[in-house]
Amino acid sequence: MRIHGLCAESAKDLTQWRKTKTTLKRYRESKHLPPYEKHHDSPGVYLISMPEVSGLVYVGSAAQTIRHRWRQHISDLLAQRHGNSMLQRAVNKYGTDKLRFEILEICASDEVLQREQEWLARYDWDDLFNLNPNAASRLGAKLSEEDRLKLAESHGGISSPVILQEIAEYYRRGATQQALAERYKVDRSSIRNYLVRLKVEMRQLASENTELVAQVKELYEKGANAKQCAKKAGIDHDTALRILRASGVLRDASERQKMRVRKLGRRHYAEAAGAHIHEFQHPEHGSFRGYQFEFREKFGLPVSCVSQLCTGCRSELAGWRLVGAPKKTANRDKQVLKVHTFTHPTHGEFTGSQRDFLRAFGGMTQAGVSGLVNGRWDAYKRWEIKSRADPHVFRKGSRRERAGLPRNSRRKIPLCDHQAIKAELEAGVTQAAIAARYGVHQGSISNLCKRQGWETKRSKVKARVTPIAA
Repeated sequence: MRIHGLCAESAKDLTQWRKTKTTLKRYRESKHLPPYEKHHDSPGVYLISMPEVSGLVYVGSAAQTIRHRWRQHISDLLAQRHGNSMLQRAVNKYGTDKLRFEILEICASDEVLQREQEWLARYDWDDLFNLNPNAASRLGAKLSEEDRLKLAESHGGISSPVILQEIAEYYRRGATQQALAERYKVDRSSIRNYLVRLKVEMRQLASENTELVAQVKELYEKGANAKQCAKKAGIDHDTALRILRASGVLRDASERQKMRVRKLGRRHYAEAAGAHIHEFQHPEHGSFRGYQFEFREKFGLPVSCVSQLCTGCRSELAGWRLVGAPKKTANRDKQVLKVHTFTHPTHGEFTGSQRDFLRAFGGMTQAGVSGLVNGRWDAYKRWEIKSRADPHVFRKGSRRERAGLPRNSRRKIPLCDHQAIKAELEAGVTQAAIAARYGVHQGSISNLCKRQGWETKRSKVKARVTPIAA
C-alpha cells in the first residue's frame, strides 16, 4: 500500500507517514498566522480582526500558548466547525487571508479570563465578533432564533412555531397550563414561558381569584370533597387543594371519617366496615345484642372498658357479661396449629405445637424454635425434630447451601457445641477442619478459642519458644 509516496508496509513507514501528515497540516494552518516569535509561546489575551472587510474584532484568551490557540481557530475555521457562527460566516465569505492576529497582553495562566473580561469591557458590544459578554460563561450569549429553537429542542422543550401557536390557541379557549403541560410532556413553567414569549394575555391564577376561592370554600364547607369542588369550579384537583389549604378549611382524616359516618349513618357505616355484633347479658337489664357503639351509647359506658369486655381483657363491666367467646379468642380457636415431636437427650420427647413447646420449656426464643421447625437449624439447645404431623422433607444445610451459594462466614456457632469443639481441638483436629464441618470461617474458631481461653496447638508451640537474650 502506498500513502503519499510512502510505503506503509512496515510500522516504521506508517509512523513516518503520520509525522509527515501532521507536519503538512500544521504548515497549512501556520501559513495563515503571523511569523513565529518567542512571545507567541506564552499565555495571554489576543485579538482577531478583519480590518480590510469589517470593523468587528474577536477578543480571546489562551491559558497555554497564544500560537496554539490561534492554530485551533484556523483549524476549526477551515473545517467549518468553529464555535463562533459570526466569525465562521465572515471567513466563509472573505477567506482566512483577511484575518489579522495581534497580542493584546501577556499574563499568567490563572489571570487570562480576568484580563479578557477587562479587554471585552473596552469595546462596544456591537463592535465584537464575540457571542458572550462574559469570558467565563455563556450567560447573555447572542443567540439567533434558529439557535434558540435548537437549544430548546436539545433540552426537551418545544421549538416548532406551529406547536407553539397551537398551545396559545388552546390556552385562549380555556385550557389550563397544567393540562397543556401534560399533553405536550413539558413542565408547567415551560408552558407559561411559551405563553409569555408569544404575548398571550394571561388569565388570573385560580388561587388569586377571590370569587373562585369563595366558591370552592363554600362547596367544601357544605360537605363536598376536594375533587367535587374542583370539578364544579372547573379547576384541577391540585389547585383546589392549594386553595383549601390556604383558606385553612381542609379537613383532617378524623373529620373526614366523622363526615362519612354522618352521611351513611352509624349503623350502616359499621355494617359496611364489617364490625362485629356482640351479645351482652345483665342480671337486671336482661340481654342486649348489637354493635359496641350501640351498647355504649344506650347504657353510658366508657369506650375503653367496653372494648376490653368485647376482646376478653375483662370478664365483667358494671354487671354486664359477654355471651359467648370474645372475638379475639374465637379467632384464635379457629387456628389449626401444627403438632411436632421434639427430642432431647436429657428431657426425652415432647409432642405439641411451637406455642406449647415454648410454654413448657423456658429460656427459648420464638426465632430459635421456628428455625428448628423450618429446618434452618439441625439442633437448637440440643433439641431436635423427630417427626411432624404433616409430611415434610427435612432440609439439610443452610439456606445458602440449598441455593448453591457459599456458606455464610458470619454464621454463629451454637453454644451447645463449644465443648465438642474443645474436645476435637485437644484431640489434634485442625481449626480448618472444624470450621469446614460447622460451615463457618476458620477465624470464627480462632476467635472462639481466644474468648474461651483454650490452649490450641499453635499457642503451645509459641509457649515453647524462648526469647533470645539481648
